Amino acid sequence: DAEYLLKDSEKQEIINAIESLRILDPACGSGAYPIGALQKIVYVLQQIDPNCKLWLDQKLRGVPELYKQKIINEVKSNPFDYTRKLDVIKNSIFGVDIQPIAVDVSRLRCFLTLVVESEIDDTKPNRGMEPLPNLDFKFVCANTLIGLPTSQANNLFEDHSGIEELAGIMSEYFSCSSQRKNEIRLRFTNAQKEILNKTLSRFGKSTGELTLKLTLWDPFSNKSNPWFDLEWMFGAEKKFDIVIGNPPYVSHDKIIERENLEKYRVYNSFADLYCYFFERSLELIQENGIITFVVSNSFIKADYGLNLRKLLGKDNTLIKILNVEDSQVFESAIVNTAIIQTLKNSDHTKKT
Repeated sequence: DAEYLLKDSEKQEIINAIESLRILDPACGSGAYPIGALQKIVYVLQQIDPNCKLWLDQKLRGVPELYKQKIINEVKSNPFDYTRKLDVIKNSIFGVDIQPIAVDVSRLRCFLTLVVESEIDDTKPNRGMEPLPNLDFKFVCANTLIGLPTSQANNLFEDHSGIEELAGIMSEYFSCSSQRKNEIRLRFTNAQKEILNKTLSRFGKSTGELTLKLTLWDPFSNKSNPWFDLEWMFGAEKKFDIVIGNPPYVSHDKIIERENLEKYRVYNSFADLYCYFFERSLELIQENGIITFVVSNSFIKADYGLNLRKLLGKDNTLIKILNVEDSQVFESAIVNTAIIQTLKNSDHTKKT
């Protein structure tokens, strides 16, 4: 903003905040919302740091001298927006969807948004095109609404060193070459097995159900997984800062495996599927995290929405409702929609 110029220290604070920002779309579909968030973040970086100087200073902090020049050369060898997008995708953008084709399309959109920033140079190897990142741990195919058995998962993640190791392997896999993919995949699988063996030796048969579920998840197959866990699938100890999206509208009479939803506080036998995504998202974000969803507005007035209205308005801080009444927002969805934004309070899990 030309009228309110930021100081360098303020710009650096913004860059630091973006560096730690984590955004999830729990039903990402074609990836429109994650890519939209990516574009907005990159725009902010363009405005406050057009030459990537502050961003590079931040990246070089604490890096041994041996590696500093390597990072500087990598930044200078690519267009700034390519560098920005790649970094934001790696650190900040996450998506989950139950449909494999949706996950494939989301990953493809990430690839395309990077390709358009690449510069062709026929004098360089591969015409100057950088290898595209591996997004197996950025967009995963799973059922967001079903988590792991809580008590067993607590036992598994009591010693977080294993998850930290998985996170390190995931980070390395993101930018590894095609020649090293199989090697890193094997390391990841072996690290998983080691965590499970430690859990079994410590807690015995009580973790049998959990062990079975974890061993059946193959992140590299892109097959639909019946549960989701942010630590096991994203290597994340920290929960998300922002959850965005357009959860699926599925009427109560078309919901399969209803028994899995009865544990939710917002449960009602007539509730639409999108209602449960609000409560699940509150479990996945940290205190003061923000959820912004585009959903059907029917829960605002319908009896089945009473529990959800209470969760959003009483137990948490409902920031905004933009009720788009009688407007066709989506061509393929003949419903009245609303944009709902809510802030998570620390006591949202309390039962009433």
